[in-house]
Amino acid sequence: MGLLSRSEIRCLYDRTAPIYDWALFAYRLLGVQAQRRTLIRMANIRSGDTVIDLGCGTGANFPFLVHAVGPQGRIIGIDLSTSMLERARALVDRKGWSNVDLIQGDIAEAPNRFEFDAAIAAFALEMVPNYSEIIATIARRLPPGGRLASIGLKHPDRWPGWLVDFAIAINKPFGVSRDYQDVAPWQAMGSHLHDITFQELWWGAGYRCVGTGSSLGTAVATA
Repeated sequence: MGLLSRSEIRCLYDRTAPIYDWALFAYRLLGVQAQRRTLIRMANIRSGDTVIDLGCGTGANFPFLVHAVGPQGRIIGIDLSTSMLERARALVDRKGWSNVDLIQGDIAEAPNRFEFDAAIAAFALEMVPNYSEIIATIARRLPPGGRLASIGLKHPDRWPGWLVDFAIAINKPFGVSRDYQDVAPWQAMGSHLHDITFQELWWGAGYRCVGTGSSLGTAVATA
């Protein structure tokens, strides 16, 4: 099967957009919203900042980001899927947020298209084969002190095989497969960013990683 291509990712999320928020109910029970809030706090976003939300989906990060940047700040949500962005637009319109811009496009292109103070990726970087290149570009483009913060799924190395197979099966609608076993955005972040904070989540099936922009990477440290 292999890693999903750009077009396959777009088709997958166009297809799952109508049920996406409902399908994440189990993750909400596992505290994913609290983890999003923590991720954004660790990104050290200040009032007035411009933040790129890479793979913004239906806008699950927006409530926390809007609070972080304040009325003078700006949020740029990027996603390949037009259907996911339609749902994000409905949320933005319903909440009356005037400082959220939604862009349909490849997250690999976003860092070169906009000036930004921080970047957020929630369940996004591990889905794209060229995540290391994206991280390298973000690291070069971040201003002094600017941070990239990412949260997502990872291969749970200490789980028994049958449990890994079960987890893959229930996450298949989101494109998860065995082919992603060696995908590790946090390692690329350790190569391209500094002041790295890494923590495993959900008993090893997820991760949170935050780093500060620099071309000089350091070893990944566990929080």
